[in-house]
Amino acid sequence: MPPVRPLRPGDPRQLDTYQLMGRLGRGGMGTVYLAQDPYRRYVAVKLINSELSDDEQFRRRFRREVQAAKRVRRFSTASVLDARLEEAPLYVVTEYVAGPNLHQAIRDHGPMPGGMLEGLALGVASALAAIHGAGVVHRDLKPANVLLSEVGPKVIDFGIARALDETGDVTNATAAGNLVGTPSYLAPELIDGHEATAASDIFSWGCLVAYAGTGTSPFEGPTVSAILHRISTAEPTLEGLDPQLRGLVAAALSKRPAERPTAQDLMNLLVGHTDPGVGDVQRSVDESWTPAVPPATGVPAAFDGGTGGTPAQAGPPPAAPRPPLPGPAAPPPPYAVPGGGRAHPPGPVGPPPAMPPRPGSGDRDTGPRTPLPASELLTGVRKKRRTNRWFWIAGAAALVVVVGGATAIGVTALVAPPGGGPAAETSSAPPGTPPPGGVLVFQDDFATDTSGWPVEEQDFDPRGGENSAYRGYHEGRYGVRVGGEREAAGVRWAYQGPPLDGLLMGATVSSAEVSGAAEFGVYCFHGSTGEGEAEVTAAYDFLVRSDGDGARIRRNHTVDGESVVAETGSVPGMDTSAGAANTVQASCERGPGGEMLLRLWVNGTPVLEASDPDPIPAGPAGGITALVDEGSGDSATVFFDDFTLSRLG
Repeated sequence: MPPVRPLRPGDPRQLDTYQLMGRLGRGGMGTVYLAQDPYRRYVAVKLINSELSDDEQFRRRFRREVQAAKRVRRFSTASVLDARLEEAPLYVVTEYVAGPNLHQAIRDHGPMPGGMLEGLALGVASALAAIHGAGVVHRDLKPANVLLSEVGPKVIDFGIARALDETGDVTNATAAGNLVGTPSYLAPELIDGHEATAASDIFSWGCLVAYAGTGTSPFEGPTVSAILHRISTAEPTLEGLDPQLRGLVAAALSKRPAERPTAQDLMNLLVGHTDPGVGDVQRSVDESWTPAVPPATGVPAAFDGGTGGTPAQAGPPPAAPRPPLPGPAAPPPPYAVPGGGRAHPPGPVGPPPAMPPRPGSGDRDTGPRTPLPASELLTGVRKKRRTNRWFWIAGAAALVVVVGGATAIGVTALVAPPGGGPAAETSSAPPGTPPPGGVLVFQDDFATDTSGWPVEEQDFDPRGGENSAYRGYHEGRYGVRVGGEREAAGVRWAYQGPPLDGLLMGATVSSAEVSGAAEFGVYCFHGSTGEGEAEVTAAYDFLVRSDGDGARIRRNHTVDGESVVAETGSVPGMDTSAGAANTVQASCERGPGGEMLLRLWVNGTPVLEASDPDPIPAGPAGGITALVDEGSGDSATVFFDDFTLSRLG
């Protein structure tokens, strides 16, 4: 289900008649909150950033787009319920959908099987038909904007983005930021600078269905520029997509907007007859969209709502006392598998791993093309199906994933920073708190040895040896060898973009050839100032013991020295079996008072959280690291895979 994070200091607690309960997410336009209306119904409230609310041109367009969005039929969309349109603070209230988004679901449980995939394709197509029928263009259809409810997919955020896209100087800055995060779903005409139309949404629909059915977008590439080039010039990669949908998806991905089917065409073909009504569509979705885990409750997981919030605008008191958000009384049952099979453990939390670049088909075909006849759109060449299984999680259930029977535990302590300054508060994150989202800016699955990570003249041998490099690419992963004369190694990431003030890193890590104990993890904000003897370097390290017997967040500073900001003697959710792969994620982000907020997760389970009141500067680099205790004689080889870097804030 959607992650609900506590309210932060400075967040409003009340917007007119809506009581805010927690954070659901944050984007270019503002912050989305979980709230309750006066009748104690859960709703989602998007509070628009103040700099946009103060822009008269934005307010005018925002008002127009919200009014248009209100006309959209409710079926398969999260409908707009209310809005404040005239004066700050501006906000929009929509239906709250208690379910994961499509990106989270595919990331955690793999591609959808044919029946449920058809239900997704039909549900999103019907949502687009309703959106387009109201004269609205979605403009940002992507997996994160499709929520998987108990009764079918629900499309969110339709049309509202247009107000932002058309607002003066805001346009260029926001468009550049959006390209970093969601380039894989842009239609080629948008890349060429043309206006978004309903046909652009259809192209995004094709990309979205292909992603849901295969686990990767049809124009995936190693960089943003490579993805945009493939969208403009290459044929889509649809291997592994269900044959019954392949032809229809291929038609939706035509480079020429006029050759794509309309949303109504998609519905006709998927339902099987012309101009199906809402009842026909709902029955078709119901036949393939059966949650395997019965819903237990329609409310999100518990949070105390944070502290220090101030109302942005006072409203009347609630009609009745509002109960706290309840959490589950016991761990949920294992995920059921449609059609049989066994339960599947939850996958890594974070952006999806990168896929190796696929060859394009040369320059874009500019010659005439004949659309496929309707009889051929729902057929395709049969390919070997992927072995990943889809496990439906009922969106209405308030679930907390428990890995290996363990819950999140950590430490609460006061750790004095170097120089005798104020103590840094440290604690574990609240149980069930997932890593923040952010905008993906870099990813690498190490499928090739030319993606920019450091290499040595010698080849890398996991077993070590005199002629082996201590780091390098190896069989689709990146390896680091520590021990002997080199007891610690930090490898700088290959990301070459601008420095990030707030970031989330992640990597899948496994160890081999371990003698004794080792630590592995990631580091952030590695930077230096000055030169020669006056040079000062600093970084934050997030380290996990290979045997699962502890983890720590370390502050490294060449002047202040090394200090442990937070540590714990156990790592809940970690798989300590030989050669097991664990996903390590860490975030470095400025707090409202200028402090540095540091968080560590393993396999999506919170392990440590700390606040450094005397933060090191946000340096330009970070990366992966491994080490053994000094003088211990221990050694280990650590492999890293599926490295991701996202921008926060």
